[in-house]
Amino acid sequence: MINVNTLRHPKEQVYLGAAAVVGVLIWLILLVATLGTIIFWAIPVAISLWITGQFFKAQLFGNSVKVSENQYPEIYNIVKECSKCLNISAIPDVFIVNSSGTTNAIAIRLLSKKYVLLYSELIDLMILKKQGIGMDELKMIIGHELAHHAAGHISPLKNILLFPAMFIPFLGNAYSRACELTADRIGAAFTQDMEASKRALVALACGSDALADQTNIESFLQQEKDVPSIAGFISELYSSHPRMTMRIKELQ
Repeated sequence: MINVNTLRHPKEQVYLGAAAVVGVLIWLILLVATLGTIIFWAIPVAISLWITGQFFKAQLFGNSVKVSENQYPEIYNIVKECSKCLNISAIPDVFIVNSSGTTNAIAIRLLSKKYVLLYSELIDLMILKKQGIGMDELKMIIGHELAHHAAGHISPLKNILLFPAMFIPFLGNAYSRACELTADRIGAAFTQDMEASKRALVALACGSDALADQTNIESFLQQEKDVPSIAGFISELYSSHPRMTMRIKELQ
């Protein structure tokens, strides 16, 4: 069993605390000033969210391939094992999505339903040349996405609470970046293979099936020295994810 709280990045706790304070204060002000309006809109908003979830489900189940015991069982076993390690009682629905060349994976929660979308290009990048050798890089990615569920990063109630704070310049992105670092830590803990975890991240930066295994991780990390300090700092402020060089350094 993995203790999620012991693996949270210290920055997440700091930014979560700041965002929670700001969010609570703004919500209190709004409740006092517009209580009637909020009550009036609560039911229509809830219905809209439910309808959105139904259309999302129709699109997903009709056009993507759901991972299960009978469909890509090796991937399903990773999802099942990781969910158990993270004490996720209801295993999220995992889908392979035709990404048309885009490499990504996404954790989504709509009301009470949890999903993980694995882009087809990412699957090829992680395991195309590793059949029969191992899938630890994919374990890192799946562990990272399930970590967002286990750590409460996409909890509807938490996101409603923090929603006003996300409009505070830089605070929302800072919290998002810290959550990514936490998810990296948890993914690596599930994989229990630091080299495979770093390879998974550098493969995302490279994006090439042919070159991913040949990429020199230390040489890649040295590139951080050439990032212009001021431009790098400013671009980071506006980014929801840390630079990949920094993610691997943090993981180490």
